[in-house]
Amino acid sequence: MLRQAPATVFALCLGIALLGCPKRVGSNELDATSREKVDQARLQIETGRPDEAVRLLNDVPEASNEVAQLLFEAAEAHYRARELGPARQGYRDLLARFPLFPDNDTARYHLALVQLELNEPRDALQTLSALYPRLNDDGRLEAAGHLARASEGARQWGEAVRWHGERAQRARDEATQQAAMQRVFELLESRVSFMDVARLAQQIEPSSPTWALVQFKLAKIFAHLRDRPRLRETLETLLAHAPGSPWAPEAQTMLARLDRRQEVKPDTIGLLLPLSGRFKSIGETVLAGVQLALKGSNIRIVTRDSAGEPAQARRAVAELAEDEQVIAILGPVLASVSEDAAAEAELQETPIFTLSRAEGLTDIGPHVFRNMLTNSAQAAALVDYAMRVKGFKRFALLYPNIPYGNELASYFWDEVEARGGEIRGAESYDADQTTFGPVVKKLVGRYYLDQREEFVYKRREIIEKVKDPYRQRKMIEDAYSKLPPIIDFDAIFIPDYYKNVGLVAPALAVEDVITNACDKRDLERIAKTTGRTPGQVKTVQLLGANGWNFDELVERGGKFVQCSVFVDGFFEKSDRKETQAFVEAFRKATGRAPSLLEASGYDTALITRHILETQRPTTRAAFREALTRVKDFPGATGRTTINQKREAEKPLFMLSIDRDGIGEIDSEIKS
Repeated sequence: MLRQAPATVFALCLGIALLGCPKRVGSNELDATSREKVDQARLQIETGRPDEAVRLLNDVPEASNEVAQLLFEAAEAHYRARELGPARQGYRDLLARFPLFPDNDTARYHLALVQLELNEPRDALQTLSALYPRLNDDGRLEAAGHLARASEGARQWGEAVRWHGERAQRARDEATQQAAMQRVFELLESRVSFMDVARLAQQIEPSSPTWALVQFKLAKIFAHLRDRPRLRETLETLLAHAPGSPWAPEAQTMLARLDRRQEVKPDTIGLLLPLSGRFKSIGETVLAGVQLALKGSNIRIVTRDSAGEPAQARRAVAELAEDEQVIAILGPVLASVSEDAAAEAELQETPIFTLSRAEGLTDIGPHVFRNMLTNSAQAAALVDYAMRVKGFKRFALLYPNIPYGNELASYFWDEVEARGGEIRGAESYDADQTTFGPVVKKLVGRYYLDQREEFVYKRREIIEKVKDPYRQRKMIEDAYSKLPPIIDFDAIFIPDYYKNVGLVAPALAVEDVITNACDKRDLERIAKTTGRTPGQVKTVQLLGANGWNFDELVERGGKFVQCSVFVDGFFEKSDRKETQAFVEAFRKATGRAPSLLEASGYDTALITRHILETQRPTTRAAFREALTRVKDFPGATGRTTINQKREAEKPLFMLSIDRDGIGEIDSEIKS
């Protein structure tokens, strides 16, 4: 809100210090006509009509000090009445016409306040900045607040910090100073660019209350940029000039961490898992596998809880790298925190061996590795099996509209096309859907009947020949039941979980999509029923992902899921030697069967143990280099090789369903 005070009070309060005695505006004698207009203008101002006064004064040609004074009083009248537009114009006209008028600095100050109110912050900033050096201490305190506001309005965040700092330095009470400092902190944290922070660090004197805060912000930027020489220099400067500032203790901690950064404990690894909150069970599951792999070793584990929170995960990585001096970090497992944790590990130049599914995670930097089944790996393995081993070329997709389904469907589609295959149809459905007849009908061309020429022709023929409505309807229904499904694909990929798959598979059978090609007896029955030979029966292969790997699917889907093929990163009943050894050891240690999470945690820790015990790296760089050379490492999830993207590559478990349940199949072509 504009302050309202007489011009003389403002002049005294602001202490406008004129740099010399200006030349008088003019002492020209007014002729009779001008004198009459000036007198009328004075009367108009006194009676509250400044607009009329300005109109009269604009017709006076003489450069008279009396005219300047009345123009000033008219502008002030508009200002006091909060008539902002006329006030702005009045001050501008006065300053342009009478640049040496004695009260022009007051006019400029009020013009700046009006410009602020009219949302013209850049103009206000320019006007008030030029005036600021001529103000006394009292005036500068108030003006600094206005300049800070104008700077923020103009989105000149560095200038806003400078003027809030000026206000804090001139504040006469603690509350005003704290408010100004709080705003400086908020702007530095959320608005001010790196270049502006660097400029402010050069401009602000150490005597300013904001100097230490700006220096500390600059130090944090250098830490983020990993510019450690400048980080050290900035921290040492801060502690030398402001050892008692509120930011000195944290600056000392950062400097100590910097000193300890090169020190690594070769026998110590960090473990980052969700050990509290709603994902606690996942963290404990992985932890069980890690503990089994490290049992009997001399490796020290330092565990940190991510709690499923990105910020907490980032802090935990920093603590493990800087305070605990671990040689490497295992984890995290949750996609929601993995990017933050990996980014911090990269900043710390600390190898991090993640167990997250998040795609593209290792692109963050050369210190980020991953050992976990991803959706892209599943899609690649399935397409390889379907096209290389089975010889399929044409595919269809039925997938739920959830991240898991959408992502797998997308990767599968890309893999098929990259290998020269073709997607002939794709239909999605809601995650909570329980009836799948309509979506299957759409896939096989039995939903939009107007698009089936043979049915349209048959229906027209019935309508023309049969006039009885009842017989007509029955004949059309019979024609529909005999309408064959359009099955122009060799396999259907259903990237969903077992509960829905157990409902989708029977819905396919209702629409005459035969999926149990390996069941010879059922094929013979179908052939006999339809008057065909078994070789004439068109069958379709069902393909799935790790969401299928539950025994409940066999019960839910029955014969309709038999012969299907799906993929997973671990299979408890596998005949692989390393997998059997792990399952046996895990059951003995815990009394329960392991899953993919325990197995992945086990293999990740086992690879780490192997490197530490056989190659004995003493630096993080040496550990990272050793991890990049891992090849055909035998583990519970398969023989692992770290590829050029620092991803763990391994042959996945190809699984199928028969009358006895889920079993592993050979994914290689038989000669």
